[in-house]
Amino acid sequence: MENNNFKDILSDYKKRYLYEPRINIMKYLSKNLKECLDKLEIEIEDRLYTEYDYDLIDEKILDYYTDGTFEPIKSLDEKGVSKEEYNAILEAFSKIVQDYNL
Repeated sequence: MENNNFKDILSDYKKRYLYEPRINIMKYLSKNLKECLDKLEIEIEDRLYTEYDYDLIDEKILDYYTDGTFEPIKSLDEKGVSKEEYNAILEAFSKIVQDYNL
């Protein structure tokens, strides 16, 4: 009996994660941040995103991340985005995680 309940919970979560658009990323982006994401070739549309879609975008953003102990996968300098601008993007996406409980 418990196993069926767990399967139902997992199925509901999977449906929500993959198919329920509820995250409004544009709400968190200034014009400047949107331009920076465009420079990084990360397209954000004015629509609601699923958690899955959000995670895919977040992965692309993290390609440029470094904490100083390793080299990022991609270079901000090559894209014309400053470290301060990138940090502002990280802050915006951190706020999304908090607000949507991701």
